[in-house]
Amino acid sequence: MITPQNGKSKVNGENREIPLSPIHAASKWMPAPSSVEEAAALLGASITRVNDVHVYGTFAPPDGLHSSFSTVKPVPCSELYVRLSSLTNLLQSHLDKDKTATLEAAPSIIPLLHKLFHISSSLALTPILLHSSSSTIPAVNPLQSIAGTASSAKLKPRPQTSSSNHNSKSVNSNENAPPSSHSKNLQVPPVRITPPLCSQPIRYQWVRCLTLAHRLSPTHSLPSTNPHVLLAPYFQSASGHPRSAKSAGGARVAALAIMTSIFDDEILGAKYVRPLLPKVITLCHNGLRSSGSTDVVHRVHSVRCALSAIMAWRDAPSPIVTRNSNSPQKIFISERNRVEDKVLAECARLLKKASEDRYPEVRVAAADFASVLSSMLIIEEPRGRTSKKEYNVLVHSDEVMAICLRNLDDESVGVSVAWSEALARCICTAVEYHALSKKTQAETNMDGSSGNKNDFTAKLKAFQEARRAVGTIASQSCFTLESAITFLVQQFAKVGGEGAYKLGGSHSMGGRYAQVGISLAIIDLCKIQLQTGGIGSSTERECLDPSVALKTIMKMVESSIEEKEDASDLTMIQPSLSELDDSIFRDATSSPRNKQVANPTGVGGFLKNISGGIADASQKLPADGSLARLATARVLRCGLCETMSEAMQQTILRDLATLSIPNENKGGVPEFNRHQLQVAMVEISHLVTALGEASASCLDELIPAMQYCLSDSDHGVRHEAAVAFQAVAIVFPSAGRKYIMTMVGEVQVNQDEVLALGMKGGMPRAKTTATPRSQNRKNRRRQTQEKEDNFVSVNSTIGVSLNHQYAIHGNALVLSMILHVMPQLPGGLPAELLDIIIAVADNLVSCQGNANLMKHNPGALVTCVRAGYHIISGALTMGPKATVPHLQKVFGIWSRSATLIDEESNKLEPSQSVSCVEPFIASILVFLQKNSEMLLSVPDALHRTIQILEKLFPIILGYSQTERGDSKAFTSTRLDSAKAAIIEAFAWLPPGSFPTISSSVFSFASRQIQVETKRDVSCTLLNELLTNEDNILTSRASTRTEQWGQTGNTSVEENVVLLKSTCIRLSEREAVLHLAAGTTVKNRQDASVKAAAPTPLHEVGSWSVPPVPSRSSKERLMNSSIHIFAATFSALDGHQQTGAVKMLDELLESKMTSKGVNVCARNVAATLLSCLNALPTPEISNITSNDDVPAWITLAANSFVTILPIPDNHARRAAAEGLGLLSALTSASGTNKLQSLILRALERLMIIEVSDISAQQRPHTPTPTSSSAGCLLTLACMQRSFPVEFKKEDRNPSESPSRSLDEMKIKGTMPTMIMITRLLPYIATQEAEDDSHISRTYALYSFYLLLSYSKIIECDSVSLEERRQILAKAVEVVESNFYAAWTSNDTEIDIRSLEVRLSDCTHMMYQLM
Repeated sequence: MITPQNGKSKVNGENREIPLSPIHAASKWMPAPSSVEEAAALLGASITRVNDVHVYGTFAPPDGLHSSFSTVKPVPCSELYVRLSSLTNLLQSHLDKDKTATLEAAPSIIPLLHKLFHISSSLALTPILLHSSSSTIPAVNPLQSIAGTASSAKLKPRPQTSSSNHNSKSVNSNENAPPSSHSKNLQVPPVRITPPLCSQPIRYQWVRCLTLAHRLSPTHSLPSTNPHVLLAPYFQSASGHPRSAKSAGGARVAALAIMTSIFDDEILGAKYVRPLLPKVITLCHNGLRSSGSTDVVHRVHSVRCALSAIMAWRDAPSPIVTRNSNSPQKIFISERNRVEDKVLAECARLLKKASEDRYPEVRVAAADFASVLSSMLIIEEPRGRTSKKEYNVLVHSDEVMAICLRNLDDESVGVSVAWSEALARCICTAVEYHALSKKTQAETNMDGSSGNKNDFTAKLKAFQEARRAVGTIASQSCFTLESAITFLVQQFAKVGGEGAYKLGGSHSMGGRYAQVGISLAIIDLCKIQLQTGGIGSSTERECLDPSVALKTIMKMVESSIEEKEDASDLTMIQPSLSELDDSIFRDATSSPRNKQVANPTGVGGFLKNISGGIADASQKLPADGSLARLATARVLRCGLCETMSEAMQQTILRDLATLSIPNENKGGVPEFNRHQLQVAMVEISHLVTALGEASASCLDELIPAMQYCLSDSDHGVRHEAAVAFQAVAIVFPSAGRKYIMTMVGEVQVNQDEVLALGMKGGMPRAKTTATPRSQNRKNRRRQTQEKEDNFVSVNSTIGVSLNHQYAIHGNALVLSMILHVMPQLPGGLPAELLDIIIAVADNLVSCQGNANLMKHNPGALVTCVRAGYHIISGALTMGPKATVPHLQKVFGIWSRSATLIDEESNKLEPSQSVSCVEPFIASILVFLQKNSEMLLSVPDALHRTIQILEKLFPIILGYSQTERGDSKAFTSTRLDSAKAAIIEAFAWLPPGSFPTISSSVFSFASRQIQVETKRDVSCTLLNELLTNEDNILTSRASTRTEQWGQTGNTSVEENVVLLKSTCIRLSEREAVLHLAAGTTVKNRQDASVKAAAPTPLHEVGSWSVPPVPSRSSKERLMNSSIHIFAATFSALDGHQQTGAVKMLDELLESKMTSKGVNVCARNVAATLLSCLNALPTPEISNITSNDDVPAWITLAANSFVTILPIPDNHARRAAAEGLGLLSALTSASGTNKLQSLILRALERLMIIEVSDISAQQRPHTPTPTSSSAGCLLTLACMQRSFPVEFKKEDRNPSESPSRSLDEMKIKGTMPTMIMITRLLPYIATQEAEDDSHISRTYALYSFYLLLSYSKIIECDSVSLEERRQILAKAVEVVESNFYAAWTSNDTEIDIRSLEVRLSDCTHMMYQLM
């Protein structure tokens, strides 16, 4: 032990000055050198002292601090890093002054830096450990000293049972047992001197410095001018055996890194690559093959070295080839240097090997290598070749493109994006080659000596090449840009949707990954061609007309997609008119392509109801059509229209409009099918918004097309056409007001026609009689013919009625959408026009009481009612000023509808009633959301609203109970939307305004949480509930991204959303049309958090804004149920609260051994966290004033402790924050029993034992790593939830620091120092049996939070010696992790890219200090 005295320490019997901290070492003790020679001398001294143990000293902490706070100074490798940086900066500044300058001292720097090869290898073979802590090992359970041994109830983590080993021990088997081999010893492990070349930061500076030394070295001072001699040391180190002594110190990786840097230099690369290219490619390929399965860093550097070598070869000036001014311009084919055939063959083998690697970091490097290699894949036929066989110059291009195509559906989205770009560049090269060959052939044919014989020979050659190139891409499918896009479009349509086959790569996923990958390739291809002039009009080169490109891309959703979708899903069959009886078709607002099929085969029991509902909610919707439409729309937007000029965008806009209107040549129907029409309407919306007023010249073509689509039989076409009309109204407000009058007239005319047809009884109910088995075939055929004859007379009537219903629905959608945006537009909306609109909506809703229409055509009744309420919802979004004059009329409409729904005269079937109730409740919800202040300003508005909701709630409750008995009779999605809407309506009311029904609402929400959780429906509230400060823990590299917000790469995250999202119905979109407008994944989190209470009544208690409704009815129902559960939780008595939390605890327990444990953990954590956030101040005061902890709080803490080990990042964060909030409920007497319970539970959880588990069980099975990470974050959350303000009078200076910690415990403060002591072992950089990037990252981040929120470095109650030691320990922790956290010998790159998080956490610690 070395005790510091006035900055001096005794090391090996002699007094030496040691800096107080590495900060002083960097500034005072290591001043910046003034010259390159001085910097090199200082660097040489630092290199010799790296492995000298006499240089380092151990500083013991002051009395009262734990021995784990002892520090080693200087931090190993810190001086070396500073000296390397100084020398690098001096060399760079010398080069910046003159790019051609040389330095006489540069050659002597090269052998100096080479010394690190030997030093790194020796440190790897013979590790040097510097002991930073004393030999005194503290107690087994350090948190036990602050938790105490109270006899109160203990928090016991849920027993974790592995399905693969039922004999694994429970965490409750022995609470006070000593730590197992899986637990961290409290004593901080000794600090290990990291081999310099194993450290990524040091290796980076070393590579930069060595490259600059090579660059500045004069030629006459070098030992040789032969590149083979100069780079021989690097080739020798890079080709070493992976288990050799040199490789152990990171020499192989360092050698590859320096060669990569040399080839990246514009001077050195051109100088050295020409004689070394074949040798470098062979070396890199051998490096891929010789690496072990876990030596991923070496494989990444091998591919990058090959990439740099190819780039240097491509960009190096050619000493032979000179470009002729008359030769055609080459954009994608490299003109300078051609690569030898054997080198290209070796590159293809290297690429194939790298594409099969298990780590995405290697595969993405391979994709980048393919992108660079694409311009050099064209080979030349050898001169003097005598073989009569045709020579295929695209053989390597075909091979590389096949590799790219096979890996487009890679499991990593970042890798898939890289392969798509590589394929696009290879296609561009092949297209350019064919164009040049065609031009050359044309010039040859123009020669006088060429005749029919030459033409025949050319055709025969092309035929033979095509025969041999069957199955290839470059040789067969890339003759022109149009043929290349057509090939990709055909592949897109061929692979299918959700059931697509794998494309053939080692890590292919198939399914929607295949279609998304191919669509990315089309996007990149179109982008590149637009940037280089390949699409458009040019006189210098052959270009593809934008209109032709548009038609080719739209073939992605041609009729074959529709046929495949219908064939794969038996529930998506167009019914014949004879099948439109009362049990099949009802609601025209849903897609008419619905047919109820009893027990369809091949669908897995998936039943679709009469209005598009789902009988079995556990089954997913078939998303083939939706995926194809979305992918096609992305290609049009991102690949084609986004980078076009304004004139070209106008041309595309006119083409889309022309192709969307009826064509006489096709029998009076549009050229586009229903999928293409939806894509066209989506792109029209984008183009009108992007062009703005420049689209005015296209309105004459756009308006007829959109009006036609508003009456289309497909629901999606009508919806997208309405959105397009809204976009036009936003850009041209005056035209929008004009269209409103047109739409109002269309709605009235079509409603009159529907009512007239209903009076005629055009849709009689079908009557069928059972056919006895004994009846012969002739009689059965006769009866079937009679049944069909009965429908012949009404076929035309049905068709006409449906067409009018489509028109009503489409025009009502336009009205509601335009009304939604009209108040924000110049000119607004005249009051007289709004009066007319409300009257039209009243007429539509009044059809609900039309007995004749209810009897003969109930589907038309549903259509009219839903259209009327859509218009009312749109009018209510205009704000209080526009709504006040019509509010009494709206209340009258609501009261009349509520009465009609509840009356016995209502003959509608339950599914039809639900279809009417859902938009009814949605309109009330829009009123409460947009006009809450009118609850006070308008007399009796609040009372009437509550009265209507209390009348509707039993009806919804009855539908919900009947649904569980017979789910086939209901529209499940609309019923879920109705249930979510009424729950959200109650949530928007002031607290305590519905006391008579509050308990029923709570019970209903509790039941929905149980039911949906058992169906594995996950809530989406955690992103809003969790602290944004902790989002750093979710950051990942682009190759590891799994959801939105984890990386800054927008392209990758958009693809992740496309791949991970589920398909929803258009009725679900319309249900939240005016509730979630303008919200996206990016801004949804802040939409409800920052909003204030709308009225003074809402300020009572702890009312919070309900969450933004999700477009998925299942998620929306779960979110709203959790919110109202928390909002009404505080109104329950203690017994009811305990029962509610016990229900959640039992729900979690039932899911612990199933695959749905992550979903259940997120739902339970979100519910409990919402309840804690919603606790009113009086309730919190009541809890803190009692000595006994309420039973429900103990149960909640037990549930949070159970969730902590679950390997789900969001659930882990929620549990940690929940425990932090619970620990802040400190009693007034000063004995925080709950805090003691939590600390004891955390200590037991940190020594959890888990048996070996399989790879399939790992994502949902608790492990020591996930358990430790959750516990460490909990310690930080406890400190953050309970900020401590230290004062001088809190501590007597004469007392020992240990007494001060005891006083902190008694006064109810956080035991910060002991918690820091507990997490320090997890920040150590030494490898241990259970060491992991996860636990290390969470420990480092928790250390930052503890220091930041406790203010322990700034407070006066802690002595100056203690604060200095704590700060010195923090500096050591940051620097040691910076130098040693990333090494070239890491056995894995963590699957969650925690190296990114660790880097961010280290940066935060630097900012703190």
